[in-house]
Amino acid sequence: MIGFPCLNIYDPSGRIISNTFKDDLRVFGIKHAEIFNLVVPSNFTQEELDIYKYSLVDPNDQGDDGEIESTTEIDTWMDITNGINGEPYGIETDALMLDPARVKQLFMDTANPFFEKQPKTRKTASKQPDLQKLILNEFRSQNLRNLSDSELLQRIREIISNR
Repeated sequence: MIGFPCLNIYDPSGRIISNTFKDDLRVFGIKHAEIFNLVVPSNFTQEELDIYKYSLVDPNDQGDDGEIESTTEIDTWMDITNGINGEPYGIETDALMLDPARVKQLFMDTANPFFEKQPKTRKTASKQPDLQKLILNEFRSQNLRNLSDSELLQRIREIISNR
């Protein structure tokens, strides 16, 4: 499996973006990829969550029963993530980007297990570890560090197509 730490908005649209990226990876032959969003409540203090969270529902949208209306996307996302402390709140990516050192540490903590040498098995004997090495070498050589999301995806596509 290949792991991709990402900085993605923590809300239903962020989940859609991550799933789309995972589908794109499958199209390019990476069938066993995992996306790890770094913008999740566990990477913030409660104080930061209280400051940076935003509501996913409009308090003015009330149904006949007085309950705030939600959408299927929000309900599904809440079932999967539990929102923030069980409430339908999201977090913008910018909230984490205020602390670049923490972003770097979270990225490295998430990515390092995927770069450690794995014992050879039938699965790891495939071309996937070679791809991991190529992407890691690109990252280490600074070629991937400052790219936008779309540029990063394009560069990964180029790496895959050239192997």
